[in-house]
Amino acid sequence: MAALQEAEQATKDREHAIQELKEQAKSLSSLREGVSLELDLLHSELEKVKREEERIHDTISKKERQLTDAELGLKKVYDEEDSLRESQKKLKTVITTSSQRLSEAREAAKRAKFDANPLNYPLLRSK
Repeated sequence: MAALQEAEQATKDREHAIQELKEQAKSLSSLREGVSLELDLLHSELEKVKREEERIHDTISKKERQLTDAELGLKKVYDEEDSLRESQKKLKTVITTSSQRLSEAREAAKRAKFDANPLNYPLLRSK
């Protein structure tokens, strides 16, 4: 009889162990589903982050192009400014040269007028 009781106890213990394993399996299954959902959420969040990273990269590229364009525009302005300075120097030289020539021409005109007037030469008047 003791063997029968031991066999019944072993069966009960086995059934209890099977029941515990079934509960653990349900718990693990539930945990697996939770982990799967969490993983899906993380994948979704990762995609959002990747899209945001791409948007930021595009914005940076656009700003870099704008900066390059602005730098080129600024260089053109500086080049134009240098060109205008050179033109201004040349113009000042032309004005100075023309002013000197005009002064020389006025002096020559005054001398010619003086030379053309016989009253300015007393010896010529007496002849």
